[in-house]
Amino acid sequence: MFDGCTSLTSAPELPATTLTSNCYRGMFYNCTNLNYIKALFTTDPSTGDYTTDWVFGIASTGTFIKNADAAWEVTGNNGVPTGWAIEYYPELNEQYLTFVALEDGTFSFSKDDLSYSLYRLDCTVDSLSLRTSFDSPFSGAYLQRNSPGVEFNAIGNNGACFSSYLKIPDFAELTRVFSPSLIILSMGTNEAFGSDSDEQIYCSIDSLVQQLRQVHPTAKILLTTPMECQKKVTRTTRRRVRRGKYRSRKTTAFVTNRRVAEVRNVILRYGRDHKLPVWDLYVIAGGEGASAKWIADGLMNPRDHVHCLKSGYELRGALLSDALLKQLRPTE
Repeated sequence: MFDGCTSLTSAPELPATTLTSNCYRGMFYNCTNLNYIKALFTTDPSTGDYTTDWVFGIASTGTFIKNADAAWEVTGNNGVPTGWAIEYYPELNEQYLTFVALEDGTFSFSKDDLSYSLYRLDCTVDSLSLRTSFDSPFSGAYLQRNSPGVEFNAIGNNGACFSSYLKIPDFAELTRVFSPSLIILSMGTNEAFGSDSDEQIYCSIDSLVQQLRQVHPTAKILLTTPMECQKKVTRTTRRRVRRGKYRSRKTTAFVTNRRVAEVRNVILRYGRDHKLPVWDLYVIAGGEGASAKWIADGLMNPRDHVHCLKSGYELRGALLSDALLKQLRPTE
């Protein structure tokens, strides 16, 4: 529909929630300056050919407005553009819920201004039933037990940067329930696809670290660096076909995203300045040229050259856990 429209920067709103075959195929193909899309479909693009190459060749950064009821998580040419920030419509309700234990072993909910409520079960159960009588989102439940071991909690949003968590009201305060001994901040890849300067990234890291330190003054903080990845570029070549007439041809290719190494240096610099440990995944994964090797070894997604495959994420997790365990073990 808009194929090759380089003057298009903001797409018209796409309010349809259900898609049909090929309905959005190639819609914004090579709209190189497009940086805003509001698409409210809840149909999962991975289940059919609804959005094939619909955002191929558009701007590398932008904002994608997604239906809050959409459960799909497709990124790349057939979903949310790689490197774009995601916002939701309508905006998620920020009200919190309070649990009330009932005699039959279930819980009821009531609205409250508290960030969380804590309940203790004096017996062993293998399931809990939760019910609510009003329209309000359930943000989550945190299950704890008294037995020894490691409790691991993670939060991760597609397209999130250090600055993203600064936009969440009282984000650091909302983590108080976890009482962490160690906080790992693992970001940087999305910054490498964004427009923030080195100093803006440095300031975002500092703001987030300081907010977390205020809430968790005794917790240790560990930073990690991103590994090398690639980005897609579009090149246009012109060939003369006859006098005064030329034919243009656009080709796409993946090249190393050099910005990743620059963001890595910002994170290392912040760690040095503030005496924080940094787990340097960039070097551990292989440094410059690592992305091509990870793709060849079946560890990185060969379609977007950014995200790892399951085996790649498992390897990264194993490397990090080994590094942490090595520090915890007594010196032999």
